[in-house]
Amino acid sequence: MRLFLVLLFPLFVACASPSSVNQPPSDYDVLVSKLKQTPTLSTVIELRHEIASRDDVATAKKTRLKDAIYQAISNSKWNDCLDNATQLLVSNYANIEGHYAAMACYFESGNPSQSHHHEMMINLLLEAIWTTGDGESTNTAFNVLSVDELKAFIEFHGMKLLSTSPIRQGKQLFYKSVLYDAHRDENVDWYFRLTAN
Repeated sequence: MRLFLVLLFPLFVACASPSSVNQPPSDYDVLVSKLKQTPTLSTVIELRHEIASRDDVATAKKTRLKDAIYQAISNSKWNDCLDNATQLLVSNYANIEGHYAAMACYFESGNPSQSHHHEMMINLLLEAIWTTGDGESTNTAFNVLSVDELKAFIEFHGMKLLSTSPIRQGKQLFYKSVLYDAHRDENVDWYFRLTAN
């Protein structure tokens, strides 16, 4: 019996440990909560800084969720789309593609107010990237959190990505992207700084 109690004691201590009870919300959770209530550019910028400081990007899960979202949209399965978009946004509320999927699927589900919230988040996320530079050189490069965000930023500006090449300057990774601007019928170069590398 004594051996049984000795073996169970660490379990009781772990369960009663203050670290597992009443954890305060993380900075990330507080910022997401603020954005769900009243989206503002300054809070979006804070959230992007918080995400850039994290090191927990689950690429395989993100790819699987994005594939499931596109499959649901192509089959007009709006609830499946919303479930997957919600999962994507739980891990990264600054994910432009996740907000786009949520916007489209809420709209198609007949929920215009939620659709409008996600449309507002897309616009704020794009604006937040514009606050980081003008993209004309590595000195004024746009700060992006990932290559996926770089591609989404380009697509939301109605341009086509022709090529992208990495440029390493010291420890900093940049991307030079050659884009086709159909409005001006010309190619343009934009530079991006990957802030989460």
